[in-house]
Amino acid sequence: MFGDYRENAGKIPEGIKRLSSEKNIYLYGNARYAKEMLEVLDGFQVRVKGVLVSEKYWEKGEFCHLTMYKAERFFDGLQEEIVLVAGFNILVHSELTNTLLAQDQVKAIYVLNGCQMLWQNGFKFPDSRIVLVDNYYETLIKRDLNYAYFKENLPMFWQTYRWMTDDVSKRTMDAYLRGHFELAGFPMKELWETDDVEKQYFPEDIVHLTDREVFVDCGAYTGDTLESFLKKVHNFKRYYAMEPDQRRFKELSSKLTRCATSIEKS
Repeated sequence: MFGDYRENAGKIPEGIKRLSSEKNIYLYGNARYAKEMLEVLDGFQVRVKGVLVSEKYWEKGEFCHLTMYKAERFFDGLQEEIVLVAGFNILVHSELTNTLLAQDQVKAIYVLNGCQMLWQNGFKFPDSRIVLVDNYYETLIKRDLNYAYFKENLPMFWQTYRWMTDDVSKRTMDAYLRGHFELAGFPMKELWETDDVEKQYFPEDIVHLTDREVFVDCGAYTGDTLESFLKKVHNFKRYYAMEPDQRRFKELSSKLTRCATSIEKS
């Protein structure tokens, strides 16, 4: 454990390498999510030629210093193939995804947060022209989990690993770290199962919930785990939810209030 990892500074993930080799790269979308994706591309120095948006969302001017094009008009008369980077959730906006795939000029659609999309899609890879990129941007770029941080906090990583008593947990931690440091493929894929989306925090063969449960959620996000918890157990002693991100904490507090009200009524 931990012996084969290499410094990830300066490395380029396999999916980004493939994208970098493409010609005529365009970003689709001009909302906050699209801006995040563009920041990822900038971080890896992937050149984008412009931004496509549907006509109803198009605004005159630029998006992050890039020319915006009305997608419907852009495709009319387009002679060359282009590659799109999704600045939107391809699963939520499946109709838009299918419309873009129906364009003969679209060679591929790259999805930068490929691990999350694979998870949401039940571990099934989508259409062959949709390329899931394994760049781990959420952690590498947003949370700065790099090898220097890993080495600095190695004793804590080791302690966490020693606390684990089952093989699945240990292999999961190893695969997670291996993916972030080696930046190759989807190492978590070998461990994921189709029902893990629902059971990720409460695997029945490991976690046995009772009506005397005291649950501590460290990193409660917006309360998504709370919802899963309440589906599993209706009577419990206490639920502690901790979330350091102020933006998420507001959402979490709101959800806790709604859940508490619902429990009182029941």
